[in-house]
Amino acid sequence: MNNNADSSFLGIKIPSDIKKKNFIFLYIAAFFGTTLTVFPGIIQPLFLKEIIGVPDSRAGSFNSLMQNMSQIASLLLGGYVGYLSDRVGRKILLLCGLVFSAITYVTLAYSKEIALGIGISPEISALAIRFFLGVALIFTWPHFTTLTTDYTYKESRGKAMAIYGFIVGLATIFTAGLLGQLPKTVGIYWSFYVIAFLALVGWLVAKIGIVDRFSEQKKEKTSLREALAFAKNSTPLQVSYVTTFIGRADAPIFRVIFFVWAVTTAKSFGFTPAKATGIGGLVLMGLASMALVSNIALGPMVDKLGRVQTLIVSMVCSTAGFLILYFFTNPFTYWIAIPVALIGFGMAGAVIGANTLAADSAPKDMIGTVIGGLTIIQSIGILVLLQSAGFIMDAVSKRGAFLFKAIVNILVLIWIFSVRKKCK
Repeated sequence: MNNNADSSFLGIKIPSDIKKKNFIFLYIAAFFGTTLTVFPGIIQPLFLKEIIGVPDSRAGSFNSLMQNMSQIASLLLGGYVGYLSDRVGRKILLLCGLVFSAITYVTLAYSKEIALGIGISPEISALAIRFFLGVALIFTWPHFTTLTTDYTYKESRGKAMAIYGFIVGLATIFTAGLLGQLPKTVGIYWSFYVIAFLALVGWLVAKIGIVDRFSEQKKEKTSLREALAFAKNSTPLQVSYVTTFIGRADAPIFRVIFFVWAVTTAKSFGFTPAKATGIGGLVLMGLASMALVSNIALGPMVDKLGRVQTLIVSMVCSTAGFLILYFFTNPFTYWIAIPVALIGFGMAGAVIGANTLAADSAPKDMIGTVIGGLTIIQSIGILVLLQSAGFIMDAVSKRGAFLFKAIVNILVLIWIFSVRKKCK
């Protein structure tokens, strides 16, 4: 890999051995990959209520547990997948993940039928299949961040990550705005078939246009243990990992808790659960729209203001959003746009800042392993925080989960502020 005859794409300096079309196909594949990760949070509350039969009294904790099947899979396999990608390549793992995602999505739709056929609880069946979907997804989405790192140089990596974040936001809008309406138009089962089809489209895009780019001679030189030792002695990477632990939980906590809140209180406000799911999809579309627009500013902000400063500003915004949400009693009010906008900006900045900080800190031959570490930390954070939020929702109050997240954010902000000068 060299810097000779480098070109640019959307203002991003790219290496001579990467073509612009590789970037285009990477971002298109990332679009479809993102729909796969967002869709469960939209369909799950309705699916569990109407098909699996989970009672409202357990909706918060069970939805959180269901969503956390992905985090358990990530915790078990995330580091190994990152380590493996440094040795066999990102593309082959990505392709396997997309195909497996399509298969498991269709299988998940028939969790109840499978349970009745083999004589187990539908809830157990849904949890088991959701875990395998989580395994499929861990072979899918982390590679988009790693490939973005592979395709860029440090001086314009923030902009590349911002564009990736823009694509994620665009895909989330598509998933929430269009796919979120599928249950009330084509039904729950056909909704799963549609998302499986999109997974196969993503596979085709990745197969045609994505190429691997990493040093062949360094494939055997590093281990996961070395990566963890490196993180222990790197304050910037510690900040990235801690921010990932806390910040990546923003989106799943909002999605799961808000959708459960909307679906379980729908009748009190004159809506059916399916209608509430559609409205929730529009709210999530607003969240994604704000995240998408924010990326326009966040790219230059990360490169010029700094990675850590961007993280601090972003987390302040998301914290304010969760605090405001705590005081709302109606999930269907138009005023919810205010906290949604704050959380949307905050979560986008936290993702871009943490990803860029980690990519900058990683040695060239450990990028996949370091990103794999991000995946593990993210999974632990979502597992702990989302499950805690679900229990708080069922045991204390639906809005108490939002206050809990705000308090956790504040504690982490204090720590990041105290070590910010060590991240130069």
